[in-house]
Amino acid sequence: MNQLKATQQQLSRTQDPAMRAALEKDINELLQEVAVDDVIQKDPRGKEIAKGRDRLRKLSNLLPAEAEQAVFIQVVIAIAIEHGAVLYNEGSAIGCAYLYDYAARIIRKTLEMPGNRLPEVTRRFNSVMFDPITPRGASERAWHLRHAFDDTLKLLEGPIGAPIQPTRATVFVSHSDEDWVAAGRIVARLEGSNIGCWVPQRDTLSGTDEREATKDAIKSCDVTLVLLSGGANGSDVVASELEHAVNCAKRIVLVRLDNVMPSTTLNVFIGGKESIDFWDDAPSSRDRSMRRLIETLRPMDKAGHA
Repeated sequence: MNQLKATQQQLSRTQDPAMRAALEKDINELLQEVAVDDVIQKDPRGKEIAKGRDRLRKLSNLLPAEAEQAVFIQVVIAIAIEHGAVLYNEGSAIGCAYLYDYAARIIRKTLEMPGNRLPEVTRRFNSVMFDPITPRGASERAWHLRHAFDDTLKLLEGPIGAPIQPTRATVFVSHSDEDWVAAGRIVARLEGSNIGCWVPQRDTLSGTDEREATKDAIKSCDVTLVLLSGGANGSDVVASELEHAVNCAKRIVLVRLDNVMPSTTLNVFIGGKESIDFWDDAPSSRDRSMRRLIETLRPMDKAGHA
């Protein structure tokens, strides 16, 4: 707690953008530690949560060599699942979610190291949610992270260091910059259901022209998924992506993040299309909407992988 206060005070005195970003990241990690400590104190399975956290904490202090990154990540996931699955099955979804989150943060830190040899694992973890865990959303977070772990283990199958074949993206995700968090959540659920996605901000390779890469991705994907919101209505980029999808005769699926109708510009491309609403905050409604979206997209995914 003293370290948290000291870091927060340092942040309040710092003006350098790079330093502020680093301190904000440190504060986020420290807040997560405080949250886990609180759960350990209150949860009936607190001792098991602490045991798993301690094992993961020892790993978090290690810096694996480049050639050992894959094995290290496999060990982190194995420990997280060993403890987390038991916690979940015994009624502590929040304990499981925190352990999985702890492990995911270690993996992300590993993937940020120089000499990353696991681009597909990095791509998968770029869509992982790291926002605060709540009791109400603990089960969803636990499953979100478990899907990411399972996908990662599949990617790491075979001889370590062997080329990893990326999953074919079948869904191009079009959204405004301000909707990136919502897009990340939807993409994570879709990819957890084996529906490959292509997202410009995540999947454009460094040094590549994003506009041309986007056009190529829209052409190669089977469907364009449009995340409609107030921001999307005012986005020239979303309009351009939709126009290209129409010109390529792609199927368009519409998800409404906000309770809004398409702007005049977007309506030219998506007017009259059936939409799936995600703007109701009730978890049961979100779950129904997500299941409907997955079922809508899954036939195309199967066809793409035949």
